[in-house]
Amino acid sequence: MDEKEAQWETLEQCANNYCKPILKYISCEKFGETDGMDGSCHWCMEMTPYQWYMCSDYARVTRLLKKPPFGRGYPIERAIEFVQTCKSNQ
Repeated sequence: MDEKEAQWETLEQCANNYCKPILKYISCEKFGETDGMDGSCHWCMEMTPYQWYMCSDYARVTRLLKKPPFGRGYPIERAIEFVQTCKSNQ
């Protein structure tokens, strides 16, 4: 979960590609627990969008890893590929 450098340079690239979590860019204590009803997630989306994309992607991958009925039981590589496919087809 820790990379040395940012993978994407623009927010458009973040919106269209899977963003790996990079520890040095994460400042949220609730990272990976995205909640549309939590005002701090909306704040993060506006003020720290790179972190928000990483968090959203991490949360999606985590849900896909869980066994049914709560997830799909995907291996990590398949979950990342699924998120990448969904984001690139938007």
